[in-house]
Amino acid sequence: MHLLIITEPLAALRNTPYGKAPGPDEVYSEALQHISSKGLRSLLRCINHSWTTGTIPAEWRRATIVPLLKPGKLPELLESYRPISPTSIVSKVAEKMVLKKLLWVWTPHPHQYAYRGMRTTTMQLAHLIHEVEHNRNHYFQVNLPKKSGIGNQLHYRPHRTLLVLVDFSKAYDFIGHRVLSRLLANIPGVNCRRWLRKFLCGRYAKTRVGSRHGDRRPMLRGVPQGSVLGPYLFSLYAHPLLNLLNSFAGVTADMYADDLSIIVKGQSREDAIPTANMVLKKLHVWSQENGLAINPSKCEAARFTLSTHTESDYDREGKWPLVVAGCKIQVMTMGASRTTKLLGMDLDPRLTLNVAASKQCAATSQRISQLRCIAHKEAGPSPHDLRTFVIGYGASKLRYGSELIWAVVTDSAKNGMQKTYATLARFVSGVPSTADQ
Repeated sequence: MHLLIITEPLAALRNTPYGKAPGPDEVYSEALQHISSKGLRSLLRCINHSWTTGTIPAEWRRATIVPLLKPGKLPELLESYRPISPTSIVSKVAEKMVLKKLLWVWTPHPHQYAYRGMRTTTMQLAHLIHEVEHNRNHYFQVNLPKKSGIGNQLHYRPHRTLLVLVDFSKAYDFIGHRVLSRLLANIPGVNCRRWLRKFLCGRYAKTRVGSRHGDRRPMLRGVPQGSVLGPYLFSLYAHPLLNLLNSFAGVTADMYADDLSIIVKGQSREDAIPTANMVLKKLHVWSQENGLAINPSKCEAARFTLSTHTESDYDREGKWPLVVAGCKIQVMTMGASRTTKLLGMDLDPRLTLNVAASKQCAATSQRISQLRCIAHKEAGPSPHDLRTFVIGYGASKLRYGSELIWAVVTDSAKNGMQKTYATLARFVSGVPSTADQ
């Protein structure tokens, strides 16, 4: 591949946000944003030398891990902390430039909805609804005994859809470097392959708690946290998995980052569950061979159907269990006390998204109560600032996936969303609540 040109670090620096914590080299993003032309040429010369020779500065491969307590978690439990490891800002600028080269010769899997332009969580949810509706419109014949007991009668029934949500435990931290190196061998370009391999190898990290520092340890697995290339390297790592799962008939597998969803088409429970178990067994074998661990306690499953009284949708005796990594998981269906959640959206058994709409309205109403505390004509913010508050804090919750929800929810759910949005609009316009909508 060709050398990097002067416009590439300019574009990378333009997309570098302010206020980011520096890495071990103590270089702040604000300093790089105001770098002189001479300094920019020196930076480009340094990155080009790294690109052509495959040598990466040691400071770019070091990190200091700081544990942060998760909101609402107990501080005495180890799992209550989220590790944060700031890396070099200069390294991130170089990574953005290398990523642009990588995307010239490699494209993420079509069923990977993260880290791709023009792809959102709503698109994956829309694909799920499309698959469910397609299966509902695909009928099969079944002969059932007549009520008189004499002979059979031909009936037509729609196919059911089984959704399995698989959770990987710390997927980014357990990526095997040898496996990833074999996948990088298929990437065109000597410089790109060599640079990415050197970027992964020889990494060290230490832990800091308060003013105390731990010993430096080598990072033998995983991709660097907070790096630009890390998510794309995981997407490359999971590329063979998506190829494997989508090779089965009647099975579609999608991923958003490390969240895996498997859609199985079947005529009944007896048809879909064995197919799903076969796919999950292959998934378990692949995860063991590639160093990823499945967390069965966070895996979920749901069966989507139109009927509320079909006995074949229930497994009251537990004869058809769904097994993930050797553990049985419950399949949500009609009458279940809870719903399955995919990418932050609740999925009811009929997939009308009425539950998701009502929960989003309830969450927005809570934010409306908070906005009322600051929406004062004399002591409150200006109309422009208040509009920013309403759009960024209030309407953002209601509008998540709204174009998808609006297409499938019932009229009563639409009325609830309209009333909630009208309440938000009154904050900006100043129209009293007694006025017509």
